[in-house]
Amino acid sequence: MLALAAYEAGKCPGGCGGQLHETTDPDIDWDGLDPTECFKCKAIAAKQADVLRPDKDTGRPRIKHSHLLWGAKRA
Repeated sequence: MLALAAYEAGKCPGGCGGQLHETTDPDIDWDGLDPTECFKCKAIAAKQADVLRPDKDTGRPRIKHSHLLWGAKRA
């Protein structure tokens, strides 16, 4: 548990998730990678856009979404 806590504490809070002792080392060069498209995330985003689309007559949300759990399954 202590090792996991130390690992988590050493992660970059900026989003890359790398270890700060490496990500802040000026002697290490980094190359950005092209993004990879996650088709499961794409399917979830499409469903969210459909379900959360405002009502065309009232302009209000059709459903309250704070209680929704999102997921996807293989087609």
